[in-house]
Amino acid sequence: MNRLRWLITVPVAIIVVVFAVNNRGDANVNLWPLDLIITWPLFAFVFIGIGVGFALGAILMWFSDAPVRRRAREQARNIRDLERAAKNAAENAQRGVGPAPVALPSARTD
Repeated sequence: MNRLRWLITVPVAIIVVVFAVNNRGDANVNLWPLDLIITWPLFAFVFIGIGVGFALGAILMWFSDAPVRRRAREQARNIRDLERAAKNAAENAQRGVGPAPVALPSARTD
């Protein structure tokens, strides 16, 4: 897994550096309602756009996965409750309180 991470990260990092070096020229962005003009290198605007897109995508995925996370929490809660009930039943059986444990039939070897 570590090699795969490096196989993906190194080429992407090289592409990003080459892109930034080749796009150092200034670009003007007019923020229309504010009558404000920002002059930065082109790669800065591209990276900002990529960052905003990534953040919006992450937020949308967070909200779209909410039902799955809720279902997982409910299932984890049910598992904890069942484990607690099984532990209490085993402790009660050892103390001789409550119904006797049910023996499962053995597998037939005919």
